[in-house]
Amino acid sequence: MPKDRNIEVPIDYDPRVIVGEGPSAQTARGAMTALHGAWTTIRDAAADPTIELPRLAKAAQSAMERALTNADEALGRITAQVTHLEGEIVKLTQPRVDPTLAAEVRAFWRERGWANGMREAVCGDVRTASAILSAPPYLSGLDAKQRGVIRQAAVQAHAPAQQAALDEALRALEKVVSASGRMIEIVTPRIRDWSEPENNNLTALEALGNG
Repeated sequence: MPKDRNIEVPIDYDPRVIVGEGPSAQTARGAMTALHGAWTTIRDAAADPTIELPRLAKAAQSAMERALTNADEALGRITAQVTHLEGEIVKLTQPRVDPTLAAEVRAFWRERGWANGMREAVCGDVRTASAILSAPPYLSGLDAKQRGVIRQAAVQAHAPAQQAALDEALRALEKVVSASGRMIEIVTPRIRDWSEPENNNLTALEALGNG
C-alpha cells in the first residue's frame, strides 16, 4: 500500500494571525514565518512523487528541527518580555507608599467597605491602589475575587499601555506554542512512516542476499 504523503498545514498558523507591532508580536511573527515556511515546504516536497521517501524523511526532519529551534528561541524572548511587562505593571500600580499611610488606607476601606467607592479611589490615586494591592486582601476587607476587580481597575487606570503590551505578548506566546505543538503532531508521524521500509519482508530478503 502506498504511503501517505499528504501533509496538512492549518490556515490558523499563518504568520498573519499574529496581531500587533510590539516586540513580542514581531518576534512571534518571525517564528511563525519559519514554522509555516518549513511546514509548507515539507508539504510541497511530499506531494512530489519523484522524491524518494527516505530522502524526503531526512530533509523534512532537518527542516522541522530548525524551525522548532527558531520557535523555542522566540518563546524565550517573548517569555522574558512577559516577565518584564508584569514587573512594570507592578511598579506602576504598587509604587512605594509610607507603611503608616498604607495601613491607614487599608483600615479606612476595611471599615467603609469595598463597594462604597474603593474602585474609584484606586483609579484616582495610585497610593490607594498600592496600599490595597501590596498587602493581603483581607487587610482591606476584600476577598480574592474583589481584589481581582480592584487590581484590574488599578491596571486600567495606571498601566494601560503596559497591560495592552502584555496581552499582545501573551497572545503571541500562545500562538507560537500552539503552532509548534501542532507541527510536531502532524509532521512527525509522517516522517516516521516515510523512514520505515515499505516492505519489511522484501528488506529482510534483500539483507539475506547481500549477506
